[in-house]
Amino acid sequence: MNRAFFSLILLGGCSGGNSLQCDSGVEVGPDDTACPVECFNTISTQSPSVDQSGVYYRSNLSVKLVEADTNATITLTSSSGDVAGTIAHDATTIWFAPDAPLAPSTTYTATVDYCSGQKSASWDFTTSAVGTAVTDSSSLVGGVYSMNLKDSTVTKPAGIGVLLADNLDTELLLRVHSLSGADLQIIGGVSPQGTCEPSITFPGASFSEDPYFTVGPDTTVLAVDDIEVNIGDLFISGAFSADGTSIEGATLSGLVDTRPLVALIDETGPPETICDLAVGMGASCVPCADGVALCLDLELIDMTAVKSDESMQPQHTNATTSPLSGSVNVCDDSTCSGTSGC
Repeated sequence: MNRAFFSLILLGGCSGGNSLQCDSGVEVGPDDTACPVECFNTISTQSPSVDQSGVYYRSNLSVKLVEADTNATITLTSSSGDVAGTIAHDATTIWFAPDAPLAPSTTYTATVDYCSGQKSASWDFTTSAVGTAVTDSSSLVGGVYSMNLKDSTVTKPAGIGVLLADNLDTELLLRVHSLSGADLQIIGGVSPQGTCEPSITFPGASFSEDPYFTVGPDTTVLAVDDIEVNIGDLFISGAFSADGTSIEGATLSGLVDTRPLVALIDETGPPETICDLAVGMGASCVPCADGVALCLDLELIDMTAVKSDESMQPQHTNATTSPLSGSVNVCDDSTCSGTSGC
């Protein structure tokens, strides 16, 4: 053995002139005397996916790695240049939130760098046509939009999203009651709306970012199989297509009081029934407005609502404090005398 052989051993199998060329392909600087430890981390999933089309223009990007890497970064570019945004880390997931909505009908390239720069991956995706202003906003008024909650992606409660989605076979109706400038009034209900079923009067919505709208957050009541469920901090958002025939990227979130829902599982069950089930699936209940930890933090995303021919009318009961103009009092119908609030 000669001196040159021992030098190779001390350098850990690296070679080069003034710099070291490591087995991993990473070239280190002239002042370094050892190769970096090889990184075996890999990408598990990414969203949007590779070559995905029809991506909602207000989407965030995410990359899930097999192992946590708090130094990993995501960059986003288009033919117009780099997209400014904020990077966040959550366990093994890296998030990129653009500072402004993406352009519709545009191809973007996302790049994730991880393993201290040793590894990098890039992929393209294309946004949908949604994102341009509604051509005739007055045509939205009176329109009824239908979306099935079962088709959503459940991000909260964590751990039971798939199971919950399979049991959310509810068709939610949204009707544009009025629109004046940036002020949008939307009412809601469950399909089909019965003669004696009051509609949900959501708080005034903001349409200042046409075609995007937001409702809430506010507290409301939703009827599920004739059971009234309180939802705190209800928030709904989405964007109308330019022709007003659909709503894309719809989200719904809020604190769902699980106590009334116990009757759907066990009519004699204690108030903690659903929360106890949630714990067994890796989720947990949080405090409701009254401070009792029997509410589930619910978040549904990626929903599409399509304009429907289904009829939906603004309806209220005697107990309604501020009925919408043009709203029908269901208590005037003799068949509705047993309706709650009449």
